[in-house]
Amino acid sequence: MALTVEEVIDSVSEVLQDEARVTWKEDKLIGWVNDAVRSLVSVRPDVSAVVKNLLLVAGTKQSLTVEGDLRLMSIVRNMGADGLTVGRAVTGPVPLEDLDSVNPNWHMDAGTGYVIQYVHDLATPDVFYVYPGVESGSEFYIEARVSRLPGEVAATTDSTGIDEIYGPALIEWILYRAWSRDAETSPNWQRAARHFQNFFQLLGVKAPVDDANSPEKLELAR
Repeated sequence: MALTVEEVIDSVSEVLQDEARVTWKEDKLIGWVNDAVRSLVSVRPDVSAVVKNLLLVAGTKQSLTVEGDLRLMSIVRNMGADGLTVGRAVTGPVPLEDLDSVNPNWHMDAGTGYVIQYVHDLATPDVFYVYPGVESGSEFYIEARVSRLPGEVAATTDSTGIDEIYGPALIEWILYRAWSRDAETSPNWQRAARHFQNFFQLLGVKAPVDDANSPEKLELAR
């Protein structure tokens, strides 16, 4: 079940001992919820993954064109010209070098009306290539898993779009933002650094060392 903004900032305000939201205003906390969601999805794109049909265009090079679609996670299967006809499974991602070495002309090969394999590089998360390519005038759909950024929240009644299991991570990120405005020598900055580390630990990834230990980095993050 997705968390509401109210549930998140209630927990944050309790930890901050500011339930009335006098020191840390509600509008600021709501803004930090958006920051927390963006950071969460950036670190763990699977958190916001959805299964959707993508209409392929002519050629081998494809891209995510819907606003909010951040990166391709995987391609599952072909779905035909109508987006409803289940077709063969798609394998991959395959290394670009493998296709290039076996068939340097694969970008120019004639299409078959369905995808067999795909290439995807995390360096360009919203771009991918399909083999064989799509012939002009014969566009069709594939079913894919795509990481999508939830819509921004503006009120406490809004849904974060994030499952409650990731609530602790959202809370840690907001606490990091709340405490990260003081100098490096202050106890509050040290609290901020701990919450920053906790955010990554909860997600099972290693925190960037420079960001965790640099007040300049913390300042830039705001």
